[in-house]
Amino acid sequence: MRVIICGSRNVGRPASDVEGHQVQAEVARSSDERAFVLETLSSLHAEFGFSAIIAGSEGGAERLGSSWAALNNVPLVAFVRERRGFRKETIDERNMRMLSSSRPDRIICFGAGESTERLIASAQKMGVPVKRVEIARLPQRRPPAGKAMTGARA
Repeated sequence: MRVIICGSRNVGRPASDVEGHQVQAEVARSSDERAFVLETLSSLHAEFGFSAIIAGSEGGAERLGSSWAALNNVPLVAFVRERRGFRKETIDERNMRMLSSSRPDRIICFGAGESTERLIASAQKMGVPVKRVEIARLPQRRPPAGKAMTGARA
């Protein structure tokens, strides 16, 4: 089964606007998200038997799908945004090219954004089944004992 992996570009990425003790918790949260996506792909592969992973290269869910393919010896069909004259194609243009030329059997979506929603709508119009996987908001880890609760240094 040929599957497109798509979703939020923020899946598995730590937020950049955290400070102090929150940094450690944010890094742990993003690590947990990455592990969740990779484990979920392994479970879905056991269920569906992926013959190819199709993904963009913008990061987040796409990059995790590419990484999973490499770790599991599943062929990867990577789509990068092409240059069109003096400009780079948009993510929407790349997504439509990926959908129309890759002949996917299914789309697996981790999180979403505007471009992802447009990709999913187009896929559904074409009759391509979509599996949405909610990213579990894992409990935030507490800072180690003795650490200040603010970003200020003692």
